[in-house]
Amino acid sequence: MSFAEQLPFWNKLNYHERNYIERSIFIKHYSRGEPIFDSCDSYIGLTQILTGRARMYISADDGKELTLFRIRKGECLVLSAADIMERITYETRLVAEDDTDVLMLGKAEFDSLVNNSIEVKAFAYQSIAEHLSDVMCGLKRMILEKLDQRIASFLIQESNSGEHVIYITQEQIASEFGTAREVVTRILGHFEASGYIALKRGQIAVVNPQELKLRFNL
Repeated sequence: MSFAEQLPFWNKLNYHERNYIERSIFIKHYSRGEPIFDSCDSYIGLTQILTGRARMYISADDGKELTLFRIRKGECLVLSAADIMERITYETRLVAEDDTDVLMLGKAEFDSLVNNSIEVKAFAYQSIAEHLSDVMCGLKRMILEKLDQRIASFLIQESNSGEHVIYITQEQIASEFGTAREVVTRILGHFEASGYIALKRGQIAVVNPQELKLRFNL
């Protein structure tokens, strides 16, 4: 199976469209922490994570960051779709959270597919809608949930999607939620004192996930 065949809309394309994609795609490797895309990179139209994962976020002038969503292995992110994405003007950045391999399709090439294939256009709208939903869910949590509940939910989600131990710093968690490191330190200290987690430098072990879920009705 070629890399192009992993695209969600591949089976709905005709012979010429498949050939066009296979000639146009390219694969890039990014080390952990390396930026994959920011809003100034106007040449990228579509990315698909082949290995690893990446985080999309916005940052303020004071350096604070707010995570919008993540994309993981097999998932795609539409960065251009002719008349769709040109209307979005806020600055965003996509950064590799692990060593990550990415399939990419240029803006001109992807926009050409969107304009000439109803299947690709439908995929683009669906993908953008799904990620917009992720952003809206994040905003809802930020408004309605307390920070300790949001951090607890994040720890549960990360421990469920990977290993028992989460390799992350308190500074990274602070960036995740756009808050101060001291606030995160205080909340994690309470979690550890309650027996929910165990802290070590650069890592967090969720040792009692069920009690943590019960505490915050997760």
